[in-house]
Amino acid sequence: MTVIVACRTADGTLVLGADGQLTSEDGNREINKLTFFPFQDGMALMGMAARNVSLGYMRKADLFCALRAISSGQDPVEVIQKRMAQTSENPKNNVQILCAITSSAIESPRLLGICDTEAIDMDVSRLCCIGGGDEAAHSFLNQTIDRIQNLREAQVAVCASVWLAKQADDLCGEHTDIWWLRPDQSMDKLEAGCIESWEEYFKTSPPDPQPGWMEGVP
Repeated sequence: MTVIVACRTADGTLVLGADGQLTSEDGNREINKLTFFPFQDGMALMGMAARNVSLGYMRKADLFCALRAISSGQDPVEVIQKRMAQTSENPKNNVQILCAITSSAIESPRLLGICDTEAIDMDVSRLCCIGGGDEAAHSFLNQTIDRIQNLREAQVAVCASVWLAKQADDLCGEHTDIWWLRPDQSMDKLEAGCIESWEEYFKTSPPDPQPGWMEGVP
């Protein structure tokens, strides 16, 4: 399993985080779970949570096809919702995808929650968590979201929520990846050294939703 976390800053930037552990019958291995996909006049950043990885990759392929169908000037959310609804999918597959989208046709990055054939526009939500350990991650983010304004605060909150998920669920683990999409369509990644430093800090000062904790993170 995996954990995927999304958090929105005050200026609309979407920050996504994920653990790096792939669990299978052959054992655990480390992978990068956040995927970029460029499309006409835009970019998508996504993370998938699925107990059956093969089915999960098939669902991502459906999403890639939907992204390729977007034409210049089209609302990418509307196109994806329509195309995903037309795909054939067993509702018991329980494949979940968080997809952040930026495009010249929209003012700021949009967030889609995809489960089976349904693509839910989560534009009104500032946070979302899917996968293993999501309850621990969501609880922390939900209690801190009103104080998250700038990019660094969102990065710390996402890093802390993924770390909490890794402590709560043995199926989550390995390294943490954090990427973000800005309203100007640019993207970037938090350096691995910074994430590792923060996670070491969390061991002695566990993430606390009370005011003041995030300010103390070095």
